[in-house]
Amino acid sequence: TLDPMANTCIPHPVSEIVRNPGLAGKKERPDGRYLGRGYHLYDTKFWYRRVRRYATRASLADAYSFVEVGKR
Repeated sequence: TLDPMANTCIPHPVSEIVRNPGLAGKKERPDGRYLGRGYHLYDTKFWYRRVRRYATRASLADAYSFVEVGKR
């Protein structure tokens, strides 16, 4: 999972991260931009622990398909 705005790469698909938010660990060396813009609030387990549903689609022409995340 790549978030170019936050300059973060989590080597797992979103489907795995929402099932196991610990896979989205803390950024090792966050810079001022990362902290100042609040990226630490949504590219770490803090964010992924709160995801209850997310959307997927195979191509831009397809409709969204929603995936419900199990209770934790």
